[in-house]
Amino acid sequence: MGEVPAATGDHHLKTELAPGISPTTTVYKGLRVRPGKEVRMTLTDDPHLSMVRPVEPQTPEGCAECLPTGSPWVHLRLCMTCGHVGCCEASPNRHARLHAHALGHPIVQSFQSGEDWRWCYVDEALV
Repeated sequence: MGEVPAATGDHHLKTELAPGISPTTTVYKGLRVRPGKEVRMTLTDDPHLSMVRPVEPQTPEGCAECLPTGSPWVHLRLCMTCGHVGCCEASPNRHARLHAHALGHPIVQSFQSGEDWRWCYVDEALV
C-alpha cells in the first residue's frame, strides 16, 4: 500500500491495488488507473468517522423523501449516523446530501447491492 498526500490539509490517502479494472476506468474525480489495477482511496484521519454508528436502514425500500411523493432516484445512500436512506447526487432531489447538511450527519455509505464504500459530505472524500 502506498500513501499519497491529499490536496488539502494534512490528510493522507491510502491506495490499495487489485486486479481486474480496465485501463480507462475513472475511479475518483478524474484519477485514472493503470491496466489491471484498481485504486481504492481512504481518508485515513477523517474526524467525522467518529459519528459512524451501527445503523439499520429506516426505509430499506427506497429514499425516505422520494417514496411518499413518487419521485424517482438513481442510487441510494445510507446515513451512517442514523440510518436515513436518501437518494444520490445523480438523482433529481439529492436527499442524502440535504439530510447530511441539515442534520450534521456527514458520512453515508452506498446502499447499492455490490458496492462497499463510504463518503464524507463535509470533506467531499471517500472514507
